[in-house]
Amino acid sequence: MQRPPARRFTPGATPDPPGPLGCYAVHFGGMERVVAVKPQSGYAIWLEYTDGTEGVVDLSDLVGRGVFSSWNDREVFEAVRVGESGAPEWPGGLDLCPDALYMEITGKSLAELAAKPKGAMSA
Repeated sequence: MQRPPARRFTPGATPDPPGPLGCYAVHFGGMERVVAVKPQSGYAIWLEYTDGTEGVVDLSDLVGRGVFSSWNDREVFEAVRVGESGAPEWPGGLDLCPDALYMEITGKSLAELAAKPKGAMSA
């Protein structure tokens, strides 16, 4: 998957729309990274981040849609792992933005997270 060019984000400014799969890291240099991921019942994943934040995200609304049709095979979904970039990834190069998942788990907005210095993004 080709990533968009890096863009700068100024805290307090309205950011451009997120990149592929809702990834905001390109706007201000990244956020916390995933250090552990485990498939859960249904089509959910449990994630743990570098700052200790952890939680479960339900991905069932993606199953069977476009590139996510590979998840119709439960074994493929359960093959999730942490990729080199700190994102959850599946066989075939499919990955999800760890930043968007972090915001889903914490309930925090991009503006709230961007206002904090890197390493101070605890939940």
